[in-house]
Amino acid sequence: MRANYVIEQQLALDHGHDSLVQDIAIDTLAKTVAIRLLSCPDRRTHRRVALELLFQQVEAVTVDADMIELRAEAGAGAVKHWHLAEAAGASYIHMAKGHVSVAARQPPELIRVRN
Repeated sequence: MRANYVIEQQLALDHGHDSLVQDIAIDTLAKTVAIRLLSCPDRRTHRRVALELLFQQVEAVTVDADMIELRAEAGAGAVKHWHLAEAAGASYIHMAKGHVSVAARQPPELIRVRN
């Protein structure tokens, strides 16, 4: 399945603004957190593409999400901005009325889902 993914580094630098959170999967046994998103690949393109933000060797995760607000912001995108760790440490995703923080032993991978 991993062969269907391509790492998207530029989007990671664009702070994820206006991304739509589809799913947050926490696997405690594998120590992973996978966040599925629909995001614009750059600031010039307004068509969203499917992405996965994958955290491995996770030590802690916090999710504070207002489901009603996330749904209300679906058209505009609920992610206000993010700061992704460039090495071991914490990453932060700030959303409309909520946030996700993930502390991991390695930086997250931002992966474009190929359909």
